[in-house]
This record gives sequence, C-alpha cells and structure tokens, in this order.
Amino acid sequence: MKKILSVTLCILMLGMLAAGCGSKAKETEQKDVFNVAFCAIYPFDQAVWLSNMVETLTKYNEEHDDVNIKMVEVSETSQYEPKIRALAEQGIYDLIMTQFSGHVEATIAVAKDYPDIQFFSYDGMINNVAEYPNITEGQGGDRLVNGFLSGACAAYMTQTNKVCFIGGKEIESIQKQAAGWQQGVKYVNPDIEDKYVIADTFADTTITRELAANLYAQGFDVIGFSASGASAGVVQAAAEAEGAKYAIAFETHFDEISNGKEIAAALTYADKMMVQVIEKAKEGKLEMSVQKMYGYAEGVNDFVYCNDVVPQDVRDKVQVLLDKILAGEIVVEFVLD
Repeated sequence: MKKILSVTLCILMLGMLAAGCGSKAKETEQKDVFNVAFCAIYPFDQAVWLSNMVETLTKYNEEHDDVNIKMVEVSETSQYEPKIRALAEQGIYDLIMTQFSGHVEATIAVAKDYPDIQFFSYDGMINNVAEYPNITEGQGGDRLVNGFLSGACAAYMTQTNKVCFIGGKEIESIQKQAAGWQQGVKYVNPDIEDKYVIADTFADTTITRELAANLYAQGFDVIGFSASGASAGVVQAAAEAEGAKYAIAFETHFDEISNGKEIAAALTYADKMMVQVIEKAKEGKLEMSVQKMYGYAEGVNDFVYCNDVVPQDVRDKVQVLLDKILAGEIVVEFVLD
C-alpha cells in the first residue's frame, strides 16, 4: 500500500514539476515576444496609405513569432487619451505607436505616466520631443524632397506654363510638400505660374473633384495633390478632363482610376518606416527624444512614373535632381510662398 502511495506521490510530484516547468517555459516565451500597439488616427479603410500600412503590419505580424502587433482605431477626438491610456494600463506593450499631431497631447500625457513603455509618434511634429525620455518621432517620408521632385516634373511637363498644388488641409506636412513643390517649379522655370490651393478636406472627393476641374478649365494643365482620401477627386477630374491635363500624386497613387492622366507619384511607403521602427525598438536600438526623417535613403520614398506620358529625358532630369539633393548639392528648404 505504501509502495502504491509512494509511486502515486512521485507521479503527482513529477506532474507538478512538469507543470511548473511548462508554466515557466510559457512565461519565458511570453517575455521573448515584443508587444506593439499601433493606434490609427483614421478608420483603417479611410485612406489607401493606411490600408497599405495595416496590410503590411498584419503580414509582418504573421511572419514573426517574436512580435505581436495589436492595431486599434483611435479616431474619435474624445477617445484619444482614454484608448491610448487603456493600452498602456494593460502592462504588456513594449511599444505604443500613435499618429500625427492629433495624438500628440494624449501620447505625451500617457508616456509621462508609463516611463517604461517606448512611444513612437508618426508625424506628430513634436517640436520639444527632446524633453520626453520615452518618446521618439518618425517623419514618414521626406515631404520637401517629394514636393521638389514633383514640382520639377510638373514644370518640365506643362504646356501652358500653369501648374498647381492642391493640399487637403493647411497643416505642416502639407505645407512642406507645397514648399518643396514651389522650389522644384522655380528651379526648372521661375516664369511658370504656380498656384497653391487648400481644399480644406481630407475626405470629401466632391470638393477636390470640382476644385481640380475648375483649375483644369482655367488652363492649369499639371496638378499635384495631397489630400488623403479626398485625393481621388483630383484624379477623377484629371481622368475626365479633355486633352493634356495631368496629375501628380503624393504619398500613394491612383493610377488605376486616372485613365492615364496620373503621370507620376511621389510615393511614401510609411509601412516600411513602421516596420523599421519596430525592428529597432525590438533590438533596443530605437533612439528616444529625437525626430528622425525616414526618406529616400531609408527606402521610404520613391518617385515613380505611372505610364509612358513622361518622356525619358524628363525622367533623367528628375533623377539628376534627386542625385544632387542626396549629395547635398541642392538643399530644399521649408519656405512657403
């Protein structure tokens, strides 16, 4: 009887030890996972670039067992801080990523209370970021250079010597694109009439469509545009315009609906920036308290052509300009006329 009890006791003890080891192994495994929360300031389907970002992060999450990414829509102003704080309160996230200036105040407030969590602000424009030891900012794409190349391309392509840049809102990121655009146009031909227009919307395609249609009717034959989801309206106007009326996109492009009128796009692969940030944070190499530009050198920007409308000699000229910018021979400044 004692022998049976002893054997039973041993089995129970072994079982307890095995369970303990399993629990410890599981705990260790959990600690090895780098947990990331990504807060989107818009609904995921509101903009093409955001949909692309979500798709890339989802794929990255599936392919990396050592990373777990939770994606949350934090799009209502009243919920900015409550939702970001709720993520921090869970105590599992190593990195919390927020977007644009709208999230900045909430990000700073939560980061102060959770100093052990790294916070990444995507284009938050935090001028005093050096004051925050656990916040860093990444500027998604070199908007000045994107603007310069687009403006130069427009100046090379215009037949009427009238070009225009349409921005969605009068905010710093749009202003940088417009400033670059203006300098690119002037670099090629200072005599070109260059117009800068704000549509005052990032969502209403009817507004941007009518605005662009009116500009084309006035003789502006190349329009650059950056208006998030409302950008599609400009492309629709270009597609419907008769003759050589063209559009140049920023951030993403809409070539599939442009009827050949979108001739180029200054692309920003913000999803690549986010992956680079996660990789650096995971390795403990993400520098805090700084603003970092993720541009052409990091593979986050690219200037592409959508069809054969832009001749090779113009493409070569634009490439020369990019090479000079990267070499420091041309400096694009944040100066807006």
